[in-house]
Amino acid sequence: MAIHTDVAYLLHRRAHGDTSLLVEIFSLDHGRFPAIARGARAARRGAPLQSFLPLRIEWSGRGEVKTLRRFEISAESGSQAIDLAGERLYCGFYLNELLMRLLPREDPHPWLFGFYQQTLAALAGGGELEVALRRFELALLEQLGHAPDLRADLDGKALDPSGCYCFGTDGARRCDAATPGAVQGATLLALARGELPDADARREAKRLLRRLIGYHLDGRPLKSRELFAGVAKPVRR
Repeated sequence: MAIHTDVAYLLHRRAHGDTSLLVEIFSLDHGRFPAIARGARAARRGAPLQSFLPLRIEWSGRGEVKTLRRFEISAESGSQAIDLAGERLYCGFYLNELLMRLLPREDPHPWLFGFYQQTLAALAGGGELEVALRRFELALLEQLGHAPDLRADLDGKALDPSGCYCFGTDGARRCDAATPGAVQGATLLALARGELPDADARREAKRLLRRLIGYHLDGRPLKSRELFAGVAKPVRR
């Protein structure tokens, strides 16, 4: 049976039987997949299987659920352990749930894997949470082919920074500022550049991306939002 190796992150884990863990893996070259880590409920063996730790893994199996044969903290160049706490830890869990809920299994996205690493580093390094989260949400939608054009409307006209736009599933249409869900053109252009310069832009970008993500979740709520609803400053997710 073929043995595969990759660098990866753990997205989720839960008990499986008396001694094992059922884990959800996000890997560089093989995408997202579930696997059984036998004996990993033992503290010593399962210690590396923690969220936000870069892993070097080996696995086998042809079915949907693979078998993890080896897993250890990666020492490769560019990989580093990410230490998140408090609000930033919650934001990390939010990223993981987005990947689990939106990313198809066994669909590799090497660029997104690298961007996930960068976003974790930004969270750990004290970067602005709102900007880091909005950039990741947009990057994920872009990789999945679900992101709208943030530079032109449905007629192909460049967005007017002083105008307002409403979004359907097909893109942006010019609308009145009083229209529910309207977003300023300046906010959309800033978001396209990865910039959210003020509180108004951040609020509009969050509202837009939450609505787009909600559409692709078929309206099903994210557990991370429910779990941390009572945490201080919950508005960031």
